[in-house]
Amino acid sequence: MSVIRSVLGALLGGRADAARRDLAEAIGDEQVLLGPASASYRGSIGAHPRVKGNGTLALTPTRLLFRMVVGGPVDVDLATVTAVSTAKAFGGSFVGGQTHLVVHTAAGDLAWYVAEHERWRAAIEASAAH
Repeated sequence: MSVIRSVLGALLGGRADAARRDLAEAIGDEQVLLGPASASYRGSIGAHPRVKGNGTLALTPTRLLFRMVVGGPVDVDLATVTAVSTAKAFGGSFVGGQTHLVVHTAAGDLAWYVAEHERWRAAIEASAAH
């Protein structure tokens, strides 16, 4: 059993590194306002990807970018953000009292678990207002 854990850990660790590199490439020369930070994507209600996953979240002046360890990118153009909120439940999911950071867009809502969710909410709200 420990051999399986070691192999899986090595594989996922490599994927996590690749996801962080992909995020850095996607950011390019843009200023990073917040992050990169570990986060858990909780899916979407709407046109955004619904598959949940762990990865890295970053905020630039124009975009919220997320790269999953396993799965595709989830990027949000801040011009499409209509509101930002927090919620104990999202899409029928409630996990041990954790709070979802919910980003509402014209195409639907997306959610993450991220440390300092109030800081993220305020930063996304302020950036989206510009």
